[in-house]
Amino acid sequence: MNLKQDIKDTAKQLFEGNETIKVLVVNKKGEFFTSMNMARNSVKTEKDLLEIPRSSVLTAPAPKGDKKKEPFVLPTVEELKAKGDKLPAYVKALNREQLFQIAELIELTVKGNPKNVEIADSIVEELTKAEEKSE
Repeated sequence: MNLKQDIKDTAKQLFEGNETIKVLVVNKKGEFFTSMNMARNSVKTEKDLLEIPRSSVLTAPAPKGDKKKEPFVLPTVEELKAKGDKLPAYVKALNREQLFQIAELIELTVKGNPKNVEIADSIVEELTKAEEKSE
């Protein structure tokens, strides 16, 4: 059995998705297994199986999934204003929960179920408006 490009592509995706997999076994039907014993049960003869080692399809090491994200620390209104021109990019990079926390901080009423972008735009607008009033 030959290693066709579609089989190689699928194997690559499987390896990238799980760094513990060292070898995949594929049968002539295109079914993948992480165990030779399981693969043997899917065919009549072992000639219908192909072992694919991780190194044959991946050139880079598997990505580490252990990276821990820093916990979100709610900034003060002053810290948000101090971001200046970087404020829109900062706010738009936040997730929905973080946006709602900042909206509550600046006492911004978020009506209905708006999209993250709308919430972020409202926060930037509110902070900018407050800044203009204070000048």
